[in-house]
Amino acid sequence: MGIRQAASHAYSGNVTTEDVRYFENLSDTLYIQAVSSSLHDNGDDFRIDNMTLTYTNDGDEILLSDDVRFNLKKSKDSLVHIEVRKEANGSSRDEARETAGKIDYMYKIEGNTILLDNFLTTASNSRFKDQEVRVNLYLPIGMLIKYDRANSRCWNMRTDNDRDIDGCDFNKYTWKMGGNDNELICLDCPEEEIDEDDEENKIIINKDGIDINIKDENGESFKMKINEDGVNIEAKENNGDSKIIINEDGIDIDVDDTNESFKMKIGEDGVQLNNY
Repeated sequence: MGIRQAASHAYSGNVTTEDVRYFENLSDTLYIQAVSSSLHDNGDDFRIDNMTLTYTNDGDEILLSDDVRFNLKKSKDSLVHIEVRKEANGSSRDEARETAGKIDYMYKIEGNTILLDNFLTTASNSRFKDQEVRVNLYLPIGMLIKYDRANSRCWNMRTDNDRDIDGCDFNKYTWKMGGNDNELICLDCPEEEIDEDDEENKIIINKDGIDINIKDENGESFKMKINEDGVNIEAKENNGDSKIIINEDGIDIDVDDTNESFKMKIGEDGVQLNNY
C-alpha cells in the first residue's frame, strides 16, 4: 500500500492560464483582495494536510484546499498579467497534468479591485494529489497597490520589497511597483530608526538611504551615509582620520595618521595616487 501510495505521487504536472488586463490610469490604486470560502466552517469535514473533504451548499461532495499563494512581480509592459498555475501529482506526468486540469480556481475583477480566492476546489474523485495553485500578478512599473489579505494566512502573499516586509504586515501599507527587479516600494511605511545611547549614536534607515553615526567616549567616531548621491564614509581615530567618497565622479580615498598619509582618486581622468 505504501509503495502504491508513493507511486501515485511520483510525477508532478501543471496547467497554466494567463489573463491580460489594461488599467487606464496607473496612478489609481489597484486593490488586491483575498476571498475566503465559507465551506471552511463545516465542523465534520475530513482533512489531510491542506486538503479537506467537504460539501457544497447543494450537498455535492468536493475537495477543498487553502494551498493557494500569490506572487507580485514586475510586468514587462504596461498591462496587468494574471497568471494562474494549477499543479498536482500523479503516477505519470499525463495523469498529474490531467488532475491539475480538474482544479477549479476563481478570481474576478471589479473596477480597480482584483478579488482572488484564497482556496481551490476539485472533484472528490480526484483524490488527495497535493493539488495547489500559484497566482502570479505581473504589475506595470509605477502602479500603486493595496493588499487586503482578509482571513488569509500570512504566507499567502509573497513579494520582494524595499522593507523586507512579509505577508503578515504587507497589507498595512500602500506600495508602488518599482523598476528594479520585482521590488515594491513602500509609500507610507514608518521610518526605521535605531538610536544607540544618545543623539550622537544612531542608525537611520529610510527611503532616503542609510545614515550611521557612532561616537565613543574616547572621541573616536564613524560616520557612513549612503543615498542617491553615493557613499560617504568618515572615520576618526586618535591617530588619524580616514575618508572615502564614492559617487558619480569616481572614488576618492584620503587616509591621514600620525606617521603617513595616503590619497587616491579614481575618476574620468584616470588614477591619481599620493603616498607620503
